[in-house]
Amino acid sequence: MTPTLHQAVLLQVLLPKIQNKGVLFCRNIEHTPLFFFYMERFRTRQSNLTTFLIINGRLATIQFSTRGISDDYGYYTAYNPAIGAALRKHPQYGSLFELEQEEKHVETAIIPPSAVYEKIKNTQQAQKILVEEYNIDKNKINSKSDAQRFAHELNISFPNL
Repeated sequence: MTPTLHQAVLLQVLLPKIQNKGVLFCRNIEHTPLFFFYMERFRTRQSNLTTFLIINGRLATIQFSTRGISDDYGYYTAYNPAIGAALRKHPQYGSLFELEQEEKHVETAIIPPSAVYEKIKNTQQAQKILVEEYNIDKNKINSKSDAQRFAHELNISFPNL
């Protein structure tokens, strides 16, 4: 089942694993791996424009520039939803610059776990593996659900837990 775009954006914020040029790998609540592509291109009437945004508490410089063609527009492509959202909330959005193009695409994929521990039958055994082999703090694994959560984050499996 392919999640809705809203779910995918939420997943990108909560469970990112790899992000490269707008391609994100994450897992949803049902542990289905997702590939999410996000791109928004903004256009300004100025050939070069610099503006500043606060994103996740940090100052980000946004540089609009020409695409090497002789037109009077400057462009900025956002591959991160946080940047796109911040640009759309900018006080000069709609007057100084605007959204030109938007692409969002979600695909599911089956990626097998990197390690399967079939002999693990209880939380204590899972905890031992997570602590010794993956350097997880023992105090963070207090229940079966904690062990399963860490296994999910590490892309390993305890099928008999």
